Amino acid sequence: MTLKEIMTDVLALLDIRDITLTDDAVAGDRRLSTIVDCVNFALEEIASSCAPLIACETVSFRGGAAPYSDLRETVYKVMSVVVDGESIDFVKDVSGIKANADKAQVYYRYLPRRIGKLSDRAPVATGLPRIAVAYAACAEYALVRGEFEQRVAFEDKFNDYMKEFERPAKRVIIKKRVWR
Repeated sequence: MTLKEIMTDVLALLDIRDITLTDDAVAGDRRLSTIVDCVNFALEEIASSCAPLIACETVSFRGGAAPYSDLRETVYKVMSVVVDGESIDFVKDVSGIKANADKAQVYYRYLPRRIGKLSDRAPVATGLPRIAVAYAACAEYALVRGEFEQRVAFEDKFNDYMKEFERPAKRVIIKKRVWR
């Protein structure tokens, strides 16, 4: 999903119809730039709380340490360090990861990069509906504007979508009934 698709949904939910979405309009219109900020904040909140973005990279440990800067994404939480298919012990500190290895696979959760151009792709977990991101962004926008009742309404809709997203698909079995 692109920023333009999310913004289109957000503008529809906010009932803002007097705007044509272009990169120049986003840069020049304070309302649109605020909405873009709210989309970015919503993406970060979603990734950090309910729909994590997960990456795996092979990293070289120099002197038993690998700085976070060696990883492509902004690390939110290191989940495991794996050497030859086996998880090994590791320690996280402010500068990076320490482990007794020369090279290992690092599995970690990360925070999305900021998006700003309408063609930018939003980093979201697979299967997350675009409308859920739009509702989260609308909730943030309502909060920024001091519209607390609107925020609650948008947040409730967002939570409904997240319940569906988090719920694993189950096979429904209806028991046989005896009709008398």
